[in-house]
Amino acid sequence: MLTRRSILFGLGASSIALTPGARRACAQASRPRLHAMVVGINTYNGRVGRRNGNRSMTYSPIPQLQGCINDARGIVAAVRPLAATTRLLVDHEVTRTAFLSTWQKMLADSAPGDTLLVTYSGHGSQERGSNATAGDHHNAFILASFDSSKPDLSQERILDEEIQGLWKSVQGRNKIIFVADACHSGGMTRKIDTRIGQGLRYRTAGLYDVENDLQSEVKIPRAPNALELPHVVFLAGAQSNELVPELEIGGRPQGALSWSFASAVAGRADSDHDGIVSGAELSSYVLRSIRILSDSEQHPNVRWPEADVRSGAEIHPDDPLFFLGSPPAMSKPKPENGLVRLDIRGASDDQRAAIARTLKGAALVDPGHAAQLTWDASSKEVFDKLGNTQASQIAAGDLQAVVDSTRAVDAIGQMTLASGLDMRLLLPQESLSTAPSVASDRTHGRGTHLTLVATGRQYPYFVLFNITGNGTVQFLYPLKERHDASTIDPTAPYQLPLDVSAPFGADHVIAVASAHELAKLATTLRTLDGRKEAALAAKELKQNASNPQVRIGMQGIFTTDR
Repeated sequence: MLTRRSILFGLGASSIALTPGARRACAQASRPRLHAMVVGINTYNGRVGRRNGNRSMTYSPIPQLQGCINDARGIVAAVRPLAATTRLLVDHEVTRTAFLSTWQKMLADSAPGDTLLVTYSGHGSQERGSNATAGDHHNAFILASFDSSKPDLSQERILDEEIQGLWKSVQGRNKIIFVADACHSGGMTRKIDTRIGQGLRYRTAGLYDVENDLQSEVKIPRAPNALELPHVVFLAGAQSNELVPELEIGGRPQGALSWSFASAVAGRADSDHDGIVSGAELSSYVLRSIRILSDSEQHPNVRWPEADVRSGAEIHPDDPLFFLGSPPAMSKPKPENGLVRLDIRGASDDQRAAIARTLKGAALVDPGHAAQLTWDASSKEVFDKLGNTQASQIAAGDLQAVVDSTRAVDAIGQMTLASGLDMRLLLPQESLSTAPSVASDRTHGRGTHLTLVATGRQYPYFVLFNITGNGTVQFLYPLKERHDASTIDPTAPYQLPLDVSAPFGADHVIAVASAHELAKLATTLRTLDGRKEAALAAKELKQNASNPQVRIGMQGIFTTDR
């Protein structure tokens, strides 16, 4: 739970790195064409080797993935109506030869000034040569038939210097958008309970050792990875030291970056509804969407050319990147009538079935299957889909409120994707001028001082409330006893200092900004304050979500007494 300290109306920069500026004029006749190359790999049949202290090698199978082909097909469905050419490679089709030849065909079809889109969903990795020193690693993308135990198949990888070399080869001719839904190494933002984490899939083959440098007959040009290229925008699902998990999105495994990118290109990023997705709109939507889908577990990276090379640069945040044709219809939130997939552990099959029959809005999954919620009957703890502790001291009779809380948070998450209010946390030593940090999104202990920040509100009327992991609603703003004003300056970041207190687990703070007074919403939330009525809070909020002059944001906060 969160204890509000005092209200501070903050000053300073927005937490969003990019904001739309004056859009560059782009006449119909001069619009660049889009060409897309989309790659997705689920199935890996090879092994990776790791060198032992005696220089021998131990080999282990490359983990299989489940969501990368879903990613690829989702992106193709979104891009194909906009692109002059679209090429898809999946699973065994993704060889080093096919990757290079597909790139060359795309390039041959393009004209100077066209935009080239390349997306990759699959395993990344780090490799270490036989004479490498500590920290001397190459990042690589692992292709479907890669096997480091077999000299011919160990060539089935693409190094980051080679990717950079391809981009460098078209500098001055084309713009590049590169979407990499993979990770090379790293860890998760929050410590995951081992009872849940074993079932998660991450898009990395980890660190492996090779006997020789890459000597493939399929030659790809190379360029230093640190070289700043002014014609490239790079989207990654996480920071370089973080893992990228596969998530259940819309009932199937996917990567948060790929889903968010496809949704953005399909029109949901077009915030001003002019039929064009600019660089800033793409960046803002993807960053916000990934944080919502992963509950701030992932910290996506959208990298633009640095300021010192902007003179004469070929790609800018205010450039129009995707032309949608006619302005898209306003995206509507999905209805919140889906069942929460629930796993119950520490109970007999008969007990599991009996408990499940008492719950509304939940479906019991078989042991070992993906679940949105896992309840351990012996410890009375509830865990979310990523292994975070959602709530503690939960008896069987409390599960309905936890299920309702999960459904409410999922429904509100859909509302936030459509309306675009951004939220984040700050630790005492952090500044608004920096991007959201891994440290601020970690699990916080009792008494930790945090500052909740809401930006991009646009409208003056403001309401803030919290849904705890056990389903309790907390009304946070405006409070009559504190004589809070119902309106605040929409141009300044809103900052609310908070202290972490019991009960511990998952909190989700929801901010609502509106051009009109939110009297009914505020009255309802005051009535629900302190009650386990998350479903009613979400239902009341939904009445406002379709209003184009309402913006909604949500920030997950995870806490512990340990």
